[in-house]
Amino acid sequence: MIFLPFSILSSQNPLVFLLFPALCTLFLQFLFVRLLFRIAFYKDYASFNQMEKESLSSYYQNLNGTLCAMQNIRHDIKNIFFTMGNFVNESENQEMKDFFWGKIFPCSQDTIRQSELLSSICQLPSEPLQAFFVLKTSQALQQKCFISLHIQVLPETWQTGMDLIDLTRILGILIDNAIEEVLLVPDGIIEVRITGNTCGCSYTIRNSVTPRTIQQGIHAGISTKGEGRGKGLSTVRELLSPYHNATLNSCLQGDIFIQSLTLSWQDPLS
Repeated sequence: MIFLPFSILSSQNPLVFLLFPALCTLFLQFLFVRLLFRIAFYKDYASFNQMEKESLSSYYQNLNGTLCAMQNIRHDIKNIFFTMGNFVNESENQEMKDFFWGKIFPCSQDTIRQSELLSSICQLPSEPLQAFFVLKTSQALQQKCFISLHIQVLPETWQTGMDLIDLTRILGILIDNAIEEVLLVPDGIIEVRITGNTCGCSYTIRNSVTPRTIQQGIHAGISTKGEGRGKGLSTVRELLSPYHNATLNSCLQGDIFIQSLTLSWQDPLS
């Protein structure tokens, strides 16, 4: 179709036919220049991604070094307070003993515990999730609930796996339920473990349960805390229903209730 007008016009003026190879040459030059610019763009983009990965890797290496240093400091602080406690016990001042063991020592242990949790939370590659876990761990500590946090993820391949609001709502419900249950158990504990690899990640929450809960079991929509309660797990199921890459498994092992939310990176979100 492009060649046809030149063929017709060349019958009137042979010079017109010479325009066709000239225009083809210009067109090929335009394609070459466009391809050259795209190659340059992708080269800069690849270089930027490489610099970003190297910066991220350097950041987490420095962070791990800082966390190790903080861990050593915490051990030193613990030893210092225990040593101070020994000197206090040797004193004949009972008022000082009561004040140290009743006020100073518990406060120091809470501060050290909060520092340990913050060190673990800093390993999360997502700032919104960091803020969420800071809030939830603080709530647990304020209610005198023992909570531990273990994180082992790959920052370079980290993904949220689902809408961040839905994820925090689900984790919030699971952790709130765990806190409510542990407050009823003497020396109860909550353990949150976050693990991730190139294929996905999992959020596992383990908490102590009461003998009544062990006897009755845990069911969505049913609660032992009174009428109008027990809707949390039903809400979790509703939030998870649109996500085919998410799975929530729950089980009772003795006096420990385990909930594990697994997210896969390979399956697309619906």
